[in-house]
Amino acid sequence: DNLVEEGTEVELSSDGARVKESADHALEIARAFAESVEDSRLLMEAANIEARSEEEIFELAREELADKEAVLAEAEEELDIVSSRNREAAQIADRALAEARMNAEFAENAAKRVVAVKGLLSKSHNQAVSSETVAGTADAEAKISEKRA
Repeated sequence: DNLVEEGTEVELSSDGARVKESADHALEIARAFAESVEDSRLLMEAANIEARSEEEIFELAREELADKEAVLAEAEEELDIVSSRNREAAQIADRALAEARMNAEFAENAAKRVVAVKGLLSKSHNQAVSSETVAGTADAEAKISEKRA
């Protein structure tokens, strides 16, 4: 009569073996199920909190990315402006260099003309002095010839 049906839980105690009642067994299953449900609920709550936290981190990162993209776009715009100014400055410098070379060539030619004009002026002065001397000599000879006559 103390035979236990197969699959029935037996609880051993110091006063002997005792068969668990099916109500005890159902209560134990209900407790285990409730604990499992509570554990799952807590796990789901923690996962939701983690997901919200990750979503907040993602949103912050997306905002930071948008800010960085705006800064990058502004920097690219400034780079375009500066590059354009540099190209214009290089063109102006090239034109100024070409003009300076032409002016140097004009100045060199002008200096050569000044030297040539000074040479002609000196030659002209020498000829004027020589002509003056010839005229003075001719005048003196004319006076001498007049006195003789």
